[in-house]
Amino acid sequence: MPSTDRLGVLTAAVLLTFALTRLIESPRLTLTLSLPGFYFAFPITLGTFMTLLAAGLTAAGMDWLTRDHPALGEKSNREHLLL
Repeated sequence: MPSTDRLGVLTAAVLLTFALTRLIESPRLTLTLSLPGFYFAFPITLGTFMTLLAAGLTAAGMDWLTRDHPALGEKSNREHLLL
């Protein structure tokens, strides 16, 4: 079972990131790519970056938690990061 302190810190950091996404408003920037017969527009806001930050925090936190598992030993845990 992972340490409750570590699990609490990970949960709080990810939830705080999602909460700040709703509180902070930012202007919208649109990246566009125009090719013959193809138009792609990707809107970028602060929410986009906060979502990517939350995903990164989650991946780093899961790596942090799985490294303490007694069965892991010296093995790599790269396959767990895909989840």
